[in-house]
Amino acid sequence: MTRALLAALFAAAPAALPAAAQTPRQAILAELDTAAQAVASRGFVPDARAIGRVSLMGELPRGGSVRLEVNLRAGRRYSVVAGCGPACDDLDLRAFAAGGAEVLAEDVEADARPILTFVADATGPHLVSVTMAGCRTEFCPFGLRILSR
Repeated sequence: MTRALLAALFAAAPAALPAAAQTPRQAILAELDTAAQAVASRGFVPDARAIGRVSLMGELPRGGSVRLEVNLRAGRRYSVVAGCGPACDDLDLRAFAAGGAEVLAEDVEADARPILTFVADATGPHLVSVTMAGCRTEFCPFGLRILSR
């Protein structure tokens, strides 16, 4: 019985890590999971085809920006959720139409967990811009996930 109790405690230990014991990557993935669950309640499901995997992780310098190519399908509704590491104060997202000029959606509020919702205008490559608007260190990690319905 004691062995069974110890085995159960050790099995549960990784899930019970306090936030301070998590790596920045683990913390960001946990944030993405929470955000994805919130949009899943509105019928969205992870769409790994859009970025070639479930989650995309990266790092940007303070004030830096990157445009990522994502593959979307015309008429489909998408939700892009993002989060950043503990030193990050503000992460901004923009989704661009297939031609790259028109902004389909943006979240440029002063928060570290932006969420976009939009309908793709065409099938094929679109751009999603990620900007590290506020970071207390030289570089901050970020992650994003795309869901669709």
